Amino acid sequence: MSDKLSDLSNWNKRLYSNNDSGCGAQWFWDNFKIKSAPLYRDSCYSHIPSLWADDVAIMIRNIQGLSKNSVQFTQIKEKFCDLVVYRDCPKEYEKAVSQEVQDCRNRLKEKNLIWDHY
Repeated sequence: MSDKLSDLSNWNKRLYSNNDSGCGAQWFWDNFKIKSAPLYRDSCYSHIPSLWADDVAIMIRNIQGLSKNSVQFTQIKEKFCDLVVYRDCPKEYEKAVSQEVQDCRNRLKEKNLIWDHY
């Protein structure tokens, strides 16, 4: 178990190096009008490493475009050095949205920016 914790610690240092605090509530609001705490008190926290910003932006724009903004993002975050996306999605878009999330994860994996620990 300590090996996994050590690996997780090393990945976190890699993703948040040079005192980079990542992209949080203001970034999600300014770029995509996604509400996130603490900017919006009743919302969940969304936060990703800055290294992920370009790829996550592609994913969000693709989802917003294909669903005509009907997908409501609840939370987009890095958790255990992996991308996690919570959303409310009309059934007709669920398959395409899931594919966009997986495509983003694959891009991040190709860049060695996700800890593929599963």
